[in-house]
Amino acid sequence: MKENPCVFNESGLEFQVVFATDQGGGMVLRIPFGRAEVFIRTKVEKATLDLVRRYANFEAPKWESYNEELIPLYKKNLQSNN
Repeated sequence: MKENPCVFNESGLEFQVVFATDQGGGMVLRIPFGRAEVFIRTKVEKATLDLVRRYANFEAPKWESYNEELIPLYKKNLQSNN
């Protein structure tokens, strides 16, 4: 990660979200709030993004990792509003 500060968003009901930047672009880190049903529902989201990435003519987020503690999404050229 770059030295730029991370931006935390705790307004969601199911995830804490952190926006950060690394060498490849922007990262969106989603941290589930510990309820099992929250993580289970992300399986459909991951499958949908994988399908979109395979067939779409536009860039879609790539989930670099997928576990109950952290779901990092990689997005190139993520722009900060700061």
